[in-house]
Amino acid sequence: MRHILLPIFVVRPYERGIRETFGKYSKFIKPGLGFQIPIVQIIRVRDVREHTMDIAPQSVITKDNVEINVDGVMWVRPNPDEESIKRTFYSIDDWKRAIIQLAMTNLRQEFGDLTLDESLIAREKIAENLQRVLNTFAVEWGLIVSKVEIISGN
Repeated sequence: MRHILLPIFVVRPYERGIRETFGKYSKFIKPGLGFQIPIVQIIRVRDVREHTMDIAPQSVITKDNVEINVDGVMWVRPNPDEESIKRTFYSIDDWKRAIIQLAMTNLRQEFGDLTLDESLIAREKIAENLQRVLNTFAVEWGLIVSKVEIISGN
């Protein structure tokens, strides 16, 4: 996220933004050249490209009480429509940290519901379930989780 304080600004094709006037939302900003009144208005811009995010390695206990180390990766991006961009600014403080923490918690839960043998066979199913759960919350924050992969589970 970046803040623009100059009177003339450029929003790049892969960005979307909002204009705040006296600290209150006033306009959705699309890519292109724009103007603002310094001090009175501020432009906040969000990159809407896909972000690759690591799900940190962690030890989890399976249903049959076996400890395994799992980690993963997910692809997340802010939804570029007006309402979603507003949500990325006003509904959550640090969306990247929040989605990673949510992924870690749900990854532990997914593996905890399966035995070791089931978890080794069902990686794709686990990834699909995790993506579905993450998207449930991500929509509230103006995000889209486009893919989740489980890298290791041994």
